[in-house]
Amino acid sequence: MGPTAVRWIQDNCICGEGDFYGQLITLRPDQKRFLYRWYEFCPNCDQWHYDEALRGAATGDGKTTFIASVVVLEFAGPPQIAVPSPNIPIAAASFEQADLLF
Repeated sequence: MGPTAVRWIQDNCICGEGDFYGQLITLRPDQKRFLYRWYEFCPNCDQWHYDEALRGAATGDGKTTFIASVVVLEFAGPPQIAVPSPNIPIAAASFEQADLLF
């Protein structure tokens, strides 16, 4: 489901406040690779390969925007990915980051 996730984010998510405000999100190759792995699905057993992930990077890498786009995908994305009753736990390293994600 990785290609579906990448396509949906780039077609539907826009950047919040900052230098790229209002522009469609363009995922970098490393972000696309992450999504391709995160959304691996086994049709034979009808399960996702992963149910937990940790994404770390240096300050200014765009983690908040990227994770926010994944949350929106999980909440309101295509039916192959978004579930009818989403439960999307996220975490942040500080109160300021948590406030931004909220």
